[in-house]
Amino acid sequence: MDEPVSRQSAMPPPGRIGEVLQRAAELYHRSLVERSAGRELLRHLGLCDEALIERHSIGFCDGSLLRALPTRGPVRGELHAVGLITVAEDRPPVERFDGALTFPVCDIDGTTAGMYAESGRPGEFTAALPDLPRPVWNAPVAKRCAEVLVTASILDALALERAGVHNVAAAPAPVPESELVYLEDLGTRCVLLGSEVSEAQAAGPEPSSRLRIHLPGRLRPLEFLARHGADALSRAVREALERTRTGPQAPDGDLTLRCGRRVYTVYGLSKGPGHLRATVRAEQHGRLHVDTLNLYRASLRRRLCSDLTRLFDEAPEIIDADIAKLVLACEDREPEGHRNAAVPAAMSAEERAAAEAFPS
Repeated sequence: MDEPVSRQSAMPPPGRIGEVLQRAAELYHRSLVERSAGRELLRHLGLCDEALIERHSIGFCDGSLLRALPTRGPVRGELHAVGLITVAEDRPPVERFDGALTFPVCDIDGTTAGMYAESGRPGEFTAALPDLPRPVWNAPVAKRCAEVLVTASILDALALERAGVHNVAAAPAPVPESELVYLEDLGTRCVLLGSEVSEAQAAGPEPSSRLRIHLPGRLRPLEFLARHGADALSRAVREALERTRTGPQAPDGDLTLRCGRRVYTVYGLSKGPGHLRATVRAEQHGRLHVDTLNLYRASLRRRLCSDLTRLFDEAPEIIDADIAKLVLACEDREPEGHRNAAVPAAMSAEERAAAEAFPS
């Protein structure tokens, strides 16, 4: 017979809380990988993608956590204390997130600090553990992106990732305002996507300091993905940002080249025998790289390709093709100084006669 769980279990110390959550997240993840129910739910939502599943350790709560627990020992009490299992009068313990997808939440340094769950049912949003902090989901993205799109639902954030928009995070209500301020203190600009993100979060450190964007029809990203597909969702996000962006923009360069979701801007173009020098600014949904190089040097092009492949999480052949297009565009472009050089005015007949008559 299972050992009863006290409804007044003591909260484990902070270090142990992270261990308990991590172990539970690993078990939920294994349940999703090894059984069909969780994958079927992801497939129904259009999010059954191996890279997403592994990147975010997505799991599925199907009762296997309770079945795997030892009948004796402190573990059940710890799980109850952190909120993963609940105990009601005269009823056996149950798992709080039963039948839902689970998402471990890491702090900015990658340490497990919480857990969220979503059922995927219409009208239902993210469930959280009641007695633990509620950090922003996918907060570590702020360490590598200058701008982060914040949704109210993790499923919406995953839909954006499916569309190639990787600078995403989720702030399920009621995430404390301080969590978003913390990301902004790291130098990241938080852009709220959708009306579901709470007004308290929209207020920001100062009134109206955060930009809010909407997709066409005010659809959630998950709905937009299901109706229109990944490419259309990526394009809609980019266009929404371009329409409403109010912050300082990059100055106009010698040329701008768009390759899918990637935007290349060239500054200080200099052409000559054996050299094609420029400063290249590459950006994709908040991920930014700037490099100054001679585009005719194969070794420097390879280095740029390697850097952008890692940053944008794209195949090397795709980035290599981008760079080839960039070289051709630069070759066809006249440098700024040449374009602005004054063109001598044509000499009038009177001026020509006066010049010819001038004593030599």
